[in-house]
Order: sequence, then C-alpha cells, then structure tokens
Amino acid sequence: MDFKKEILKDQMLANAKRMAEHVAFHPKEIKKLVKLFSDKDNNVSMRSAWIISHVCSLTPEIVISIIPDFIKYLKSKDPNPPTIRCILSSLQQIKIPAKYCGTIFDFCIGYVKNTSMPFAVRAFSINIMGILCKRYPELKHEIELILSELKTHPQPGSITASIRNTSKILLKL
Repeated sequence: MDFKKEILKDQMLANAKRMAEHVAFHPKEIKKLVKLFSDKDNNVSMRSAWIISHVCSLTPEIVISIIPDFIKYLKSKDPNPPTIRCILSSLQQIKIPAKYCGTIFDFCIGYVKNTSMPFAVRAFSINIMGILCKRYPELKHEIELILSELKTHPQPGSITASIRNTSKILLKL
C-alpha cells in the first residue's frame, strides 16, 4: 500500500482505520508508516503516527516492535508535536518492554515540564509516567515531586485529569 498517497487523498477517520486494519493483517507494512514520521509535510508525519495509534488498538504486539523507531523519532531534531502526541497515545496502550522504560520515562518528564508542549502531549506523558510507576514503584517520589509542582499552577482540564489519575495510582503504591 502507498500510505503517503492514501494519507494525502483522504484524512477521514474511516480511512485511517482502513489503513490500520491493513497493517494489522500485513505487519511488515508498519515500517512504511514509520518512515513517514520524518516526512517534510507535518500532516503526513502526524497522520502516519495517528494510523499507528489505531494499529495499536488492534494489534499492540506489532507496535511494540517499532518502539526503537519511536525513540529515534523523539530524539530527532525538532520532532512534530502532533506526531509526538500520537506516539505517546500508542505508548499508553501497550506494555513497554523494560529496556525502553527509562528512555521513555525521561522523554515524558521533559514533555511534562515543557510548558510550550501541547496539553495532550503533557497529559499523555503524565499518564505514561503513572503506568511506568506501577511497574517501578521506586519512581513514585520523583513523579510526586513533578505532580506537586504542576498543582501549584492552574492547569487545563486534560492535564488536571491526568494528574488526578496518576495521583490515584501513586496512592495505591
């Protein structure tokens, strides 16, 4: 499938889901979508990641195989915030392998503290930090410090909800 052509032809949800189903049945095709992360057109980049987030809901094991590609993109110079949002959305849905948890946790801390990041990126980062804390309770103190700092300033609803949900996770630890 020529994903770039399909992405540019139609940006409707139904088209994204159709492409995600194609990848679910042809797992090797996901690499074609990953290559589009670096497309010069930010819309192509974001939409390819958006499709991957739909693949994740269908077959998370396929997405686990491209976590190194996610990390490579997140480390790249000036990653596109909507693409970051879609990557984080995918990471919330899967069990991140242990060898990537530290790197992803570090990205999340950076995004949460970066007030110029879109609210969804920051909210998803808080959620992922909470998910990782369930597996690594020793992160609890660090996350509590970050959340308490966030609570000192008014936050938009999405971030407030993520803080509340992650705080509940921390209370149970």
